[in-house]
Amino acid sequence: FLVIISFFFKKPLILYSGEGLQRLAHLGELKPEVIAVDWRTSLSQAVTQTGLQACEYCWQGNLEPQLLSWASEETVRQRVREIIEEAKSLGLGGHIFNVGHGLIPTTRPEALEWVISDSETSNILKKRTSDASKTQS
Repeated sequence: FLVIISFFFKKPLILYSGEGLQRLAHLGELKPEVIAVDWRTSLSQAVTQTGLQACEYCWQGNLEPQLLSWASEETVRQRVREIIEEAKSLGLGGHIFNVGHGLIPTTRPEALEWVISDSETSNILKKRTSDASKTQS
């Protein structure tokens, strides 16, 4: 059903299996453009569990939302860098950095600034865009 909607409305299909690695194994059968990963699952675990070629899909994930309520600036920035480095090391077809299930009421505004600052300085998307433009010329 989701594949039909995606086809007719020409919108990317983003699949999120929820909490639990066991559900990831079946996502590839649906041919999504993006596989969203729960913040409790690392990108490496998700790629392994799906059995899919990481480079053929865009992956979305996965900073723990609660971290932005209590963690120090260094801890938040370090975790952002770890997620981005993990995504780079896996050779993903793309990576959408996001905060778990969204922001919670206790999220500190300055913590969002740290996340945005460190995720914007990553060159993973710039590299992918650059690679794509080379193949089109």
